[in-house]
Amino acid sequence: MGFIALSGCDSCGGSSDENAVDMTVNLITPCNQNNTFEGANYMRITVTGEDIPSPLVKDFEFSTGEAELPEIPFSKSVQLIYEAFTEDISTASLVARGVSEPFDLDENTADLTVNVLMSRINAFAKTTSLSDGSCSEMGNAREGHAATLLPDGKVLISGGVKIEQNTPFYSEMLTLYDPATGTFEEIPKPDEKQGQGPLNLGRAYHTATLVNFGSADPPDWKVIIV
Repeated sequence: MGFIALSGCDSCGGSSDENAVDMTVNLITPCNQNNTFEGANYMRITVTGEDIPSPLVKDFEFSTGEAELPEIPFSKSVQLIYEAFTEDISTASLVARGVSEPFDLDENTADLTVNVLMSRINAFAKTTSLSDGSCSEMGNAREGHAATLLPDGKVLISGGVKIEQNTPFYSEMLTLYDPATGTFEEIPKPDEKQGQGPLNLGRAYHTATLVNFGSADPPDWKVIIV
């Protein structure tokens, strides 16, 4: 468990010192997995982006040491895909996989660190804080909640119910999950509200639909909870 500083690129975005970006990639394993890379002998890095015509691919023998990324040109929405394999990649079976959050790489990009949460294939992975590799959990466990993917990549978790001694307790809570950090954040209730959370009523098994009340540019996104 923890961090593996597996790859970096000190000439990403360009070949000259004036516009090159020094990038470091940390592979983070889930807090409940001790065997994420067990049996892995080879790694493949695939780089995609809006301005990258075809994916950049680099294969190398797996180790916990340094392995440089391919040179990445300036692009919007760059993503790094890491895949660990058992044997020669052409015939091997996949052991673990992880994908970074999209990020922009341009002449204004400062040196950056990209964290990638890896998980063993077909294995349960707990939500994990990407800052220190510890487990992260919602403040209030419940079922029957709704999860809505927001335009910024975060997930809005609304409502839900918890059963205690055959009695249902319906939640008024709104929680944000941020895959970029692997952490949960409770949305505070308005100052004038007296209930337990920001929703006007506790509820479960509802819908929570993302709707644009504006135009294509600029959009005005809201979530309708019914």
